[in-house]
Amino acid sequence: MGTALNDPGNALWTLGDRESGTARLDKVVAAYRAALEERTCHRVPLDWAYSNHGLAHANEALFDRTGEADFLREAIAGTTKAQEVYQRGGIDHWLPVASESLERMRSNLPPDAAAAL
Repeated sequence: MGTALNDPGNALWTLGDRESGTARLDKVVAAYRAALEERTCHRVPLDWAYSNHGLAHANEALFDRTGEADFLREAIAGTTKAQEVYQRGGIDHWLPVASESLERMRSNLPPDAAAAL
């Protein structure tokens, strides 16, 4: 069931990334959140990490379009969670991707918003 919920998030992400507004990205966030209801860390940790990573990228895109730091803080939190699972699981491919994402996100976080992390 989680895959069925995650796949629409992936498809919507492709469309939302090509648009300038946020409506489709809001749907992406909702789809990934729904997937996370089914894909729990306890039951399917790697799938959970993938969904968190996807949700994080959608939130980062929302930050890029709106400038609202809450989106970027949520993106950092989700990527950090995914990174921890990748690290514990020895997922060599996704661990550096998550690390690079975190570095980019943290560098874009406004100084006044960084204190809230």
